[in-house]
Amino acid sequence: MGRSGGQTAQDVAGAVCDILMEHPHDAPMALLYLTTPADDEERQESLQVAAATHLEEMREAGVPDVLPFPENAQDLHLLHRVSPFPAPVWLEPITQVAALPLLHSDGATVLGLLVVGLNPRKKFDGPYRMFLQVLRRQVASALMSAHAFALERAHVEQARQQAELLARQNAQLEARARALQGFSDLTHDLNVNTPPQALAQRALEGLMTRLPEGYAAYI
Repeated sequence: MGRSGGQTAQDVAGAVCDILMEHPHDAPMALLYLTTPADDEERQESLQVAAATHLEEMREAGVPDVLPFPENAQDLHLLHRVSPFPAPVWLEPITQVAALPLLHSDGATVLGLLVVGLNPRKKFDGPYRMFLQVLRRQVASALMSAHAFALERAHVEQARQQAELLARQNAQLEARARALQGFSDLTHDLNVNTPPQALAQRALEGLMTRLPEGYAAYI
């Protein structure tokens, strides 16, 4: 499986199913569910289908688009018997699927679920089981890379927003400093002999030079 740098989890799901479409003898059908975070406290996390090799046919067969989030990820290792599903390259239907958990390297965080229809003409033996385990690890690794990329992108965006905020705050501080310096300059040479009109004119001129760009003055 190719590198997933710069890809989203949805991109990874689509790429996985595109690859499996080219290997129907190993995986005659496949669905990839991704974890969907809860919208609020009342709605729990769920698994939503992100890609499939024969999605429309599976929907017609009653395959759900959304699955409840499992309380125990280990339950996803079980093989399940399903209603006969037409195989794309044989007359014999698919009657068994492997539900493979896609776990983070921490061994607990569920990234998704890969459901693979088993070849009805193949014995589910050690090599077939090993193939599914290798596939599961590769898909999980690609999803971890996608999540890491998304997290890095979020950090970059947060840093950009913080830099913009600091720039605005610095501009405001500089404007205040200029204003204080202006009034300091104004009062530096004051004396009782200075006419009030001259003081007002100097104050106005100092203020005008320190107005932020884009401000208009009405006199």
